[in-house]
Parts: sequence; structure tokens; C-alpha cells
Amino acid sequence: LVLGCPLDSNLHMKLGEVYSNAGQFKLARKHLSQAVLLDENNLRAWFGLVDASEGYLQATENKKSKTKREADEEEVEVAKELILFGGEKLMGHYKGTMMGRLVEQLLKESSQMM
Repeated sequence: LVLGCPLDSNLHMKLGEVYSNAGQFKLARKHLSQAVLLDENNLRAWFGLVDASEGYLQATENKKSKTKREADEEEVEVAKELILFGGEKLMGHYKGTMMGRLVEQLLKESSQMM
């Protein structure tokens, strides 16, 4: 479907959610990023992007191998930046609402874990 409709934000978002649920966080981030590029107001894609980035961070923390490659460190930094950027976008959208306070609280908890 994505090949047939490459400019459909919702298709990229749904595919990103599928990848995220399957634990393929890098692929999830790619499709969710494409979804927000195509439609900046797609809040579900923004939430998914933040969630997939947090999932990636948790997955890398759970790895037991002590050897870390430079690429892994780069990916961790990208994930952290995506969480902050996506969180700012969401807080800007929900500014002054109960949802805004909830997003802000979740981001504080997330930043303490980073």
C-alpha cells in the first residue's frame, strides 16, 4: 500500500505502529517520521514517534552485550532528540489543556530515565 500511495501520511503512520508493536523501532521511526513530514498535524504519528523512540531506548538498555558500537550511540542520541522534539510539538499543540500537562509530565519522567 505504501508503494501505491507514498504520500499518504496515515499509511506511513499505521505501518510505523505495526513495526513498533513488532519491536522494529528503527523502521517504526522511519515511517512515523515520514508520516509527520507529510502531515505535520498528525498527532497520532507524533505520539507514535515519541513512543517508538522511547521503545528503542528501552530496548538498547535491555541489551546485555557490553560492546557498544558508535552507530548505536548515534541512534540513541537520535532517539533522545526525537523524544524531545516530538514532545515539544505535542505540548505546543495541547498548550494550556489537561492533555498538555499530561504530556509534560510524561516527558519529565522520560527525561529522568535518559
